[in-house]
Amino acid sequence: MTPSQLRATLKLRAFPPHGIADVQRRTVARLHRLADVGTLATIDVDVWGSHAVADSMTDHECAASTEAVSDFERWAESRGYTLAPAFAYRECGSMIDDETREVTVVPLVTLAVYEGDRLEAVYPHADGDRVRTVGDGIEALEAMAPPSDDRSDDPARERDPSENRGERLLVTPGR
Repeated sequence: MTPSQLRATLKLRAFPPHGIADVQRRTVARLHRLADVGTLATIDVDVWGSHAVADSMTDHECAASTEAVSDFERWAESRGYTLAPAFAYRECGSMIDDETREVTVVPLVTLAVYEGDRLEAVYPHADGDRVRTVGDGIEALEAMAPPSDDRSDDPARERDPSENRGERLLVTPGR
């Protein structure tokens, strides 16, 4: 992977439990620091619902979430990884009709790293018995960063994610 061509997509679950919004904010700030030093070319932050539905959906936002999960699953399968346990799979009954649907409950934070248009990594994922977290993914990106005298890893230097310095904020209504 070439740092100057890397882009990150961070998917944050809408309406997280108490305390998780701070974790999400710190994760966004760490990615901003990587963009500031040139490790990442762009950062996309996408807020999505709590799950993706496996059947075809007409709603664009649901379809986009389902497509992203499918892309992540193909990436994991092609490398002998799995997205479970962070991505949970279950049947869910409808309150409108008698049908059940397979749903994927998505993690509170998901990181996808692309080189150009090619998906290079998804966090979290499991490699055998070892779960690779979003933190592991960011640490791998940080290891690619050029050395700096600047103490950019100092939490006091975290930038407010609302500054929106070059990333695209894609907000999908929670489902």
